[in-house]
Amino acid sequence: MFETRISVVVLIVLASLAPVFAQSGEEIIRRERYFYDQLKAKNLEALPEIFDENFNGVFSGGVLTKADEVEGFRQAVLDDYRFSEITVRFPDRGVAIIIYRAFIKGSYNGKDITGDSYHTSTYVRKDGAWLMTLHTEAAVPAAPSTEKKMSDEFIGIATAAYFVPDIEKAKAWYAKAFGTEPYFDEPFYVGFNINGYELGIQPAEGTRVAGNSQITYWAVPDCAAAYNRFIERGASKHEEPMEVGGGVVVASVKDPWDNIIGLIYNPVFKK
Repeated sequence: MFETRISVVVLIVLASLAPVFAQSGEEIIRRERYFYDQLKAKNLEALPEIFDENFNGVFSGGVLTKADEVEGFRQAVLDDYRFSEITVRFPDRGVAIIIYRAFIKGSYNGKDITGDSYHTSTYVRKDGAWLMTLHTEAAVPAAPSTEKKMSDEFIGIATAAYFVPDIEKAKAWYAKAFGTEPYFDEPFYVGFNINGYELGIQPAEGTRVAGNSQITYWAVPDCAAAYNRFIERGASKHEEPMEVGGGVVVASVKDPWDNIIGLIYNPVFKK
């Protein structure tokens, strides 16, 4: 019976304290908003009373004192602000911490600072008033762009191709010169793997002549798609995409000055 009465008393006390704790949290939020409202209104005279004498502000530019912070407000223009993701904690009696995300529209020292940032303010209660003793800020990282750029389609330079009048003699010469045997050997194309890059030799025929006629091929994940995008962007056709064996697809286009740009998909060199 005695224990029951104690339990009832404890519950009554806790119930009576709940509104006090809730009100304290709301008071901290109001105090934080008061700071922004005074800054927005350019009521600089009211700002010093918000801070404790031992206040420090921690920003990317360094640590500020109360005097530094108040003086800095003269360079600030706050047009608008919004709070979200607000959390208020009371780690000890007379100590409150508010954490929130803020969207701020304005400028500082003439520089636009509009954007989102995370803020933390620590308050201490002195003589019946909550005073800010610490404030920190951190910018919200910009979301990575989901827009796909043309350059994203390119892996790097994949193949340097040379045109020769006698592919068998050229094969022997390049094998000796580079100290390696070809990984791909056909009458129409011989390919060497040179430390992850390809050196190719092809018969000089048609419009292709031996000497000063090499083409640099850019590796792409989809040769036909890359070829079509170049055509859409003003390049002219040189050689349409074609499979040359082993799953390798090559194509080439001409820029407006007749320079040849080679494109290649080669599963052997796929990153």
